[in-house]
Amino acid sequence: MQSERLFFRKAKESDAAFILTLLNDPDWLKYIGDRKLDSIEKSKAFITAHLPDPAINEGLGMYVIEVKSNGAAIGLCGLLQRAHMPDIDIGYALLPNARGSGFAAESVRFFISQAFDKLHYARIYAIVKADNQRSLSLIRACGFSITPQPYPGNSFDKGCMYYMREKPV
Repeated sequence: MQSERLFFRKAKESDAAFILTLLNDPDWLKYIGDRKLDSIEKSKAFITAHLPDPAINEGLGMYVIEVKSNGAAIGLCGLLQRAHMPDIDIGYALLPNARGSGFAAESVRFFISQAFDKLHYARIYAIVKADNQRSLSLIRACGFSITPQPYPGNSFDKGCMYYMREKPV
């Protein structure tokens, strides 16, 4: 899959060093959480357990974001179905050197289109930590509006704000 400047592909074992770097980035740790990855071996296990082939999950899952011009892996983006959510949500994270280039917005817009046009979902959620101003700005710019927590009483995402975007009619 591809957008104007990016390729989106399934993660593979050879991405272990990239995944280790991304998941230990200070912003990942602060806004997403510590996955306790401290070795290439644990990173490979994480890829197998948490980044399965989206093709076998009906298009859902996280994809590696690669820059077309140089083949560099710069982040992850994709659509997820969480047990505590009524609908899918979008997730994304980029390495620090890829931020500020419009790659995150391009990725999010690509997966919004996938969700509505290819997978036929009626709405998408975005879960964002309340103090993650950069991510809040991106989600708003991509047409998401703040919404009440879909499952009140769920403590899974404490400190998070919920945003939703519905398929245009």
